[in-house]
Amino acid sequence: SDDPTTLLKLKMDISMMGHYVEGYLTADDGLEIYNKSPFRFDAIITDNMMPSGESGSSFAKKVKENNDKIKLFIISGNLDSIDKDIYDYGIDGKFKKPLTRPALAGILNISRFWNT
Repeated sequence: SDDPTTLLKLKMDISMMGHYVEGYLTADDGLEIYNKSPFRFDAIITDNMMPSGESGSSFAKKVKENNDKIKLFIISGNLDSIDKDIYDYGIDGKFKKPLTRPALAGILNISRFWNT
């Protein structure tokens, strides 16, 4: 998320569900850390529009280059703004912001199930 408050809330919610979480305000920061060790992550939740103007689909393509098995989910305040061909980029799902705890739990459970 590009909003520090939203990012902090997501990190707290995910931690409270018993998961280790890292969060970054920019796609570049997240991608840099991810590329150093792509197989230590089970899932990535990314915003559809990055502050740099990069789309979630473009970000997903970069992520999947290093680990095509990682589960990647896009969140957006406007689901209509998400590319229609997101699944061609390896994106596993899309969710409307703000994420509720049940939706977040669903994402994490899907990731855990698919990665076993």
